[in-house]
Amino acid sequence: MNKSLRRLMVLFGLVTSGVLFYMFYNFIGAITLGIFIYYSTRPVYKKLVKRNTNKTLSAALAPSVFILPVLVLLVYTLRIVTVEARALFIQAGDSLFSFVDQDFIEEFIEGEELGMIFPELNSLQNLTPTEIRNILQNIDSNAFESFLDSGLQLSLTIFSSLSGIFFTFLIAFSLAFYLLRDGHVFPRKIYSFTDYDATVTEYMNKLDKDLEVVFFGNILLAIFAGVVGAISFTLLTTFFPGGNILAYPALIGILCGATSLIPVIGMKLVYIPVTAIITAIGVIDNGLSGLLFPVVFFLVAFIIVDTIPTL
Repeated sequence: MNKSLRRLMVLFGLVTSGVLFYMFYNFIGAITLGIFIYYSTRPVYKKLVKRNTNKTLSAALAPSVFILPVLVLLVYTLRIVTVEARALFIQAGDSLFSFVDQDFIEEFIEGEELGMIFPELNSLQNLTPTEIRNILQNIDSNAFESFLDSGLQLSLTIFSSLSGIFFTFLIAFSLAFYLLRDGHVFPRKIYSFTDYDATVTEYMNKLDKDLEVVFFGNILLAIFAGVVGAISFTLLTTFFPGGNILAYPALIGILCGATSLIPVIGMKLVYIPVTAIITAIGVIDNGLSGLLFPVVFFLVAFIIVDTIPTL
């Protein structure tokens, strides 16, 4: 091999490595999620293959066991949030206008009070259509354009976030699919590259088995924590005084189980904000005595749901 061809191959290898590194760096989250889904659902894939199911079909069905419950939980949570937000706005509107009755509104409009507050209204009644048209044409459109720009930017931000989540799951699902169906090719390439070295082969096999145990165990732990949380919070709100301030206890328990998969912070992402919210509600409604249920809820979440399942 001459020097020119060797340099060309080295340059090609460097360019290819740079492209691969750039792709890995930008999609590190999706790749990590795909590997997690692969190891978490590989036992399910093996069970399907043993039942003489087509490998391609098994590789497509196994990740669905992980993704579909997550999507159902996400959609149900968003529905609950939407319903509660709508109810909150309606309640706030009713509270705001509860002190104003129809008779008061009619007297206010027909009387002189409205003209005293807004004297310009009396002059507007005497304007001709031409004068009204001129006033409308002279209105500064900057505020309206600014409002439209803000709405457009918000829509684009929401669309970009949802698109990013969609493509992350799409890449992760695709990676898990190909690893399940053709993942056996990758270790063989490594073994052949190292001339089937006994140390490398043993290390790769042990690492592969340990990763499967860890990731699949995390899934089982999350399911167990979700069940424990749903039962514990439901019993707590049913039998403990003041438990009515905690809405949807089963959903909160399931969310605790799902978020236990998040490294470091885990389910604290759920029960600490919930504790803060019910503490505020309890203090507003019942004073210092309203602190009892939030404290008990936090202890149950921290000890029974968060700590005991990981022992």
